[in-house]
Amino acid sequence: RIMATGIQNRMATFLERIGLTAEQFEKQVGLGGGFVSRLSGNVRKSSLLKITLCYPNLNTNWLLSGIGEMFHETQVLMSFLSFSMFLRVT
Repeated sequence: RIMATGIQNRMATFLERIGLTAEQFEKQVGLGGGFVSRLSGNVRKSSLLKITLCYPNLNTNWLLSGIGEMFHETQVLMSFLSFSMFLRVT
């Protein structure tokens, strides 16, 4: 059995919090099957972007390093959502 890495543990914690299985998450975000089980410190920027677009409140710094909180503060999230809405309107 391969020991889970820190990032795998944090992803498992995140998935538990949002109530999804790894397979559901991968499908929803548009990542290949097995992405979660193969997670390591070398996550592609394109994969992080997909995760961020689907879950803008997830703190990817926390996911990658364990530093900070799992979720961004509400103010940061609202700024992101406002910017996203601006991009859709223009």
